[in-house]
Amino acid sequence: MSTKADWRRRFRDQREALAQSQVDADSEAIRRHAVELPEIAASSSIFIYASTASEVQTYTLIEDLLALRKTVAVPRITDPDAGTMDAVVIHSLKDLVPDHGPFNLLTPRGTQTLDGPAEVIIMPGLAFS
Repeated sequence: MSTKADWRRRFRDQREALAQSQVDADSEAIRRHAVELPEIAASSSIFIYASTASEVQTYTLIEDLLALRKTVAVPRITDPDAGTMDAVVIHSLKDLVPDHGPFNLLTPRGTQTLDGPAEVIIMPGLAFS
């Protein structure tokens, strides 16, 4: 029987084996769909991840959300061991900088966090059961 770690490794390997052109095409389709969602239109604050190379790319979607005048926040890991993070508001992709941490993520340079919970959360997922 496979463990959760085995399944995650298998799905991660499959994702990382995708051609960049496929990642780009899938990301664009997801972006187009996301900006048309009524939940996005009705929201004022959105918490969204800053993507890594093999994940669904979120940078164009972030730019779209900012252009729609949404309050956009991205995660800053506060304690990797505990899995905690802050939702830090950004105003531009220029607000994201490499964190040089264990996950090699782009993180927000600012300190302003969302006032209350995000109305929409867009998060990565590797596999779901």
